[in-house]
Amino acid sequence: MFSKFRKALLGGLLAVIIAIGPLDVSAAEINIKEISRNINNAQVNLMLEDIKNINGQRYSVGSYDYTIVGIRYDDNYIYQDVDIEVEETLLQSPEESAYFKGIEKIYDETQNENLLEYMKEFSTEIEQYINVPAKTAYSYTFRIPKKEVMIKSNSGVDKELFRRDYFEEGDRISPLSYDKNLDEALFIQGVNDARNILENKVNLSEYDLKKDSIFDFENSFSRSSGFYNRLAARDYAKAHGTDQPEYPSKQIPNGSDCANFVSKCLNNGGIPIDRSGKWYPASTWGGWPGDYWFRTGYNKNGGVVPYMTSKSYFYNETNWRNVFAGSILYRTNTSHVGLVTYGDGAKIKYSHHSTKRKPYSEYNWNPNGNEYATFYKPMSWILK
Repeated sequence: MFSKFRKALLGGLLAVIIAIGPLDVSAAEINIKEISRNINNAQVNLMLEDIKNINGQRYSVGSYDYTIVGIRYDDNYIYQDVDIEVEETLLQSPEESAYFKGIEKIYDETQNENLLEYMKEFSTEIEQYINVPAKTAYSYTFRIPKKEVMIKSNSGVDKELFRRDYFEEGDRISPLSYDKNLDEALFIQGVNDARNILENKVNLSEYDLKKDSIFDFENSFSRSSGFYNRLAARDYAKAHGTDQPEYPSKQIPNGSDCANFVSKCLNNGGIPIDRSGKWYPASTWGGWPGDYWFRTGYNKNGGVVPYMTSKSYFYNETNWRNVFAGSILYRTNTSHVGLVTYGDGAKIKYSHHSTKRKPYSEYNWNPNGNEYATFYKPMSWILK
């Protein structure tokens, strides 16, 4: 009788264990999905705190919105890719910036007219943004340990924050870091740029490009006939940053829309269509454009960047702090381009397209990834 009772007890316990096992696994899977698809207040606060640390006292941060743009998994972690759009307002006048003060120091010593003109141009560029709220998106990734997700609630899981840079072949993340000596670096940069202006070195790259390809632009325009409105290109980029990508399409299934978007921005800024030079849009949506129109130049088979430099329209600006709206951002180790919509010496914003529709029109560029980006600035002779 005892034996029968023991068998019955063991059978019951086995049934309970079998029943509980699948329920635990199912519960863990549900917990992973729930945490993956949701952002809690602590996560939002982490992102906002980082944005405030990036901006320092130069900007105020107002209302915000966010979108989970991707969820990825590996054996140990869940990765939440999040874009957060904040309304930020530039508070600092050009004259208050450390970069301006660096230039001003050398001007006070020399009273050089070229420096004075450069300071006026810098002030004019920045003043249009002061006290004007602008929505800007920042890209982040949360890395969440799977083992914690299986045993903790959403609020109790440790979620590590990384900044995220966009690349066509896959996003890359970098740890949070801050330039504690940013003002000092900007001041030194201003001093160095001022000295270069005195030594006529600032526009050397422009001069060399003009000299090497003088016949390209003399056959089309005179040097004094500026035709590129970089602010019109900027406005088009901001207005159409969230448009549905034209590529990939049925006709070009392996294409991406980044170069096509930048070409549209430049054309709306006044860069003329050039059919003989293979820089022209498709005649129908998703059709074949010119090779230089919808390629970046990464594969050395033509593209918007090599076209613009070969025509002496744009040149490689080696100092990213001098980049302004209407310039081209080019990922040097991948095939991706965007149009710069803002630059004040300390911050760069840009708009871009890819194979997927973007939730926000203007993004903050992550200087931590500056080794992956090259900037191309319009030549002074094409500006109107």
